Amino acid sequence: MTSVLGLSAYRRGSAAALVVDGEVVAAAEEERFSRRLQDDAPPRQAIAYCLDAAGLRPDEVDFVGFSEKPFLEFERVLKTFLAAAPAGFGSFLATMPAWLETKLHLRREIGAALAGKPRNKIVFAAHHESRAAGAFFPSPFEEAAVLSVGDGEWATAAVGVGRGDRIRLEKQLRFPHSLGLLSAACAEYCGFDAGSGSDALEGLAARGEPEYADLLLDKLLDLREDGSFRLVADYFDFRRGRGGTSECFHRLLGGPPRRPDDELSPRHANLARSVQEAAGEVLLRMSRYAHAATGMSRLCLAKAPALDAVVAGRVLHEGPFDEVWIPPAAGGAGGALGVALLVWHQLLGHPRSPASGDGRRRLRLGPGFEAAEIEPALTAAGVGFERIDDPERRLDRVAAELAAGRVVGWFEGRMELGPRAPSSRAILADPREPGLRRAIQRRVLYREAVRPPTTIVLAEMAAAELPGPDARPVAKGDGEIRSLLERFHRMTGCPALVAVGLRRAWEPIACTPREACRVFLSTEIDLLSIGPYLADKADQPSTVRALDDSAPVLAGKVASPCCAAELREESADWICERCGHRFPVTDGVARFFWPHEELGRGGDVTEIVKAFYEVNPFPDYDDHDSVRSLIEKSRAGGYARLLEESIPCNSDVLEVGCGTGQLTNFLSASLRQVIGTDICLNSLGLGEAFRRRHGLTRARFVQMNLFRPAFRPERFDVVLCNGVLHHTSDPHRGFRRLVSLVKPGGHLVVGLYNRYGRLATDLRRQLFRLSGGHARWIDPVLRRGTLSAAKRRSWFADQYRHPHELKHAFGEVLGWFDRAGIEFVRGVPALRPEDDGLEGPTLFAPQPRGDALERFLVQAGQIFAPGQREGGFFIMIGRKPDA
Repeated sequence: MTSVLGLSAYRRGSAAALVVDGEVVAAAEEERFSRRLQDDAPPRQAIAYCLDAAGLRPDEVDFVGFSEKPFLEFERVLKTFLAAAPAGFGSFLATMPAWLETKLHLRREIGAALAGKPRNKIVFAAHHESRAAGAFFPSPFEEAAVLSVGDGEWATAAVGVGRGDRIRLEKQLRFPHSLGLLSAACAEYCGFDAGSGSDALEGLAARGEPEYADLLLDKLLDLREDGSFRLVADYFDFRRGRGGTSECFHRLLGGPPRRPDDELSPRHANLARSVQEAAGEVLLRMSRYAHAATGMSRLCLAKAPALDAVVAGRVLHEGPFDEVWIPPAAGGAGGALGVALLVWHQLLGHPRSPASGDGRRRLRLGPGFEAAEIEPALTAAGVGFERIDDPERRLDRVAAELAAGRVVGWFEGRMELGPRAPSSRAILADPREPGLRRAIQRRVLYREAVRPPTTIVLAEMAAAELPGPDARPVAKGDGEIRSLLERFHRMTGCPALVAVGLRRAWEPIACTPREACRVFLSTEIDLLSIGPYLADKADQPSTVRALDDSAPVLAGKVASPCCAAELREESADWICERCGHRFPVTDGVARFFWPHEELGRGGDVTEIVKAFYEVNPFPDYDDHDSVRSLIEKSRAGGYARLLEESIPCNSDVLEVGCGTGQLTNFLSASLRQVIGTDICLNSLGLGEAFRRRHGLTRARFVQMNLFRPAFRPERFDVVLCNGVLHHTSDPHRGFRRLVSLVKPGGHLVVGLYNRYGRLATDLRRQLFRLSGGHARWIDPVLRRGTLSAAKRRSWFADQYRHPHELKHAFGEVLGWFDRAGIEFVRGVPALRPEDDGLEGPTLFAPQPRGDALERFLVQAGQIFAPGQREGGFFIMIGRKPDA
């Protein structure tokens, strides 16, 4: 027995693949196990899975192939920086640690991942060799032209031939002339990260027109008929290794680069669409050259352009080839699979038999799960289900549900390799219903329709029914998905289904039954088919119904803030049943604000703070023109991400002091009913406008005074109050009000300013007063220069001009918890130096409260802690005991 392990790492989509005696027995992306989207770390968990699937120990692997030649790439990086020295020296210093610590020591790193496997059996293949092999060897072709486009060591594109068990690259394009650099530069110009902004650029292209396409092709690209090109250096800045844009570019496009917080304009969307158009023209010319140079009638298309439906569509519909193979694993996973097959066939000389029929089914190489593993996961997730052991009856039921217009989550067999997994881990829907397509795009993936949902179609009808890069033919004998398609075809006359990866927008495709359950419970999926089990959303014990804008999110929760009596809706307003007071609804925001009874300073503080925020709402939605961007920004911070992962789906959540409602809208996107409250009507209006614009039906916004809450007691599973109590006259009393709203067994999350950590901010506040508001560079947030002008003004006002602010110590707030009978869960930061408040599977997993000395050390450390965005802000989480 001979085994070859293929690896890719340090690029988006690291993966492992294992070939044993010529058969690919296992392959998977690291992200499916780490749950970090497009994870580029060494694929340790993917390696462990592959070895376990084959029953091999690390020392039983005969060869390890790596899909890059790191020293060649390092040579390119060094020469690029040296050619531009001394410019770009800062980028050079930022880049070198990763190379010196890991990338130049891949033998050591691979050995560590393989538990000390001997180093003398490791093979390094060139980047485009690996990608070309990953496209050709799994294909159904005996011979074909191969086109690979994307940045490698020195090569940025390659054309070659695959014949039998051999790959030969015949022509390459060299760095820095690269579609990847063009895309990265334009992404950076549009305000996205140069390294990962290509996805954002592709999404933005859906809303643009190719206004600048001719300009790019005429001015920025010296494009030849064979598809080779040169980037015109005057328009780019290559000093940072990836390539930014120059002043010439800015003049050509009519303005400077967009800052991340500035508004996205039609100009940016048009540039994104133009980049897509230009890339399509380049790829089309390359395919024509490949056809003429190789004489082949078939083409295998590798790497990133293969996954862009608009770009790849040019090759399919306008190119010269009779057949085009686009492998599902076109990126990093394709490199891992390709280098393993390259070693087996080309280095070891073993013959190859092309995949018969639909070769994609041979890429179902990830974990699979038996009923004995699935049922405990369903039970643990609280999912109600029925078991149907007769597969014919179960498939008939699923097909009928699809024909009735329901959205189905499909989890069957082994996990597929590649970013879409349309036949084993998918969300399925009837393609005849445009509304369902839009619902999946906007309510599950939260993305614009730049890339049409993948469509799976009966193979014998694929060309006639649904030609295109996102049509996936399903051959006869290709498992349960084929049987489902046949049944759906018999019922409806339609031989196809919409199929996108079974995931939420911000996560990798579900790998395990547990992850499939979470997707089912937190999205608009109506039915989950998983192994022999079916789970219907309507049968779940605590499911939130599908809501529209007329749904009663507030019903059963609100109470009159003036009399604590029942409220009834009347002509869109709310009426107190006891005193008859009418509470109006203004632009969708229920105005339940009622001044509390205290006279003097207590009442004055509330009115003063209310007036301050009416003048200074924080403008947080300026570039959030999609729910997807809101989700991505929210999850970029560790706290918001963990909060979203910790609060169960179908929970009732109240956010007190929601400001512009970003967190409220973010949390409501995963089937939670979330009510955001604030005293500032202007801020609430921003949140409500965003909610309505994007159809977030499970969020609502209410104007309310914390001391006179407009809700019945014990109505919420989670109450959040971040950054509010320290702006009130009596924080402890406000805390008690919050406690009364939490259900028994529910959680309370409060955020306050720390007495010690706020010292630096207090000092800056005094300096600003003495200087008349000048020298703003002393504030670390303003010094970064990345905020828009409106955000800079609001930040400065909130931090240094606020009319009322109190500070608190850890021990003081713990006293509040104890007196209210609230069990302390954890703090962020943790209350002991050795703990981390953001570690663990959930924010609601308990951590020790520490002793007085430990708490003092943590608080003292906040004085000098770097990156304290709000100067000593801390969070404490508690749980109300069960009744």
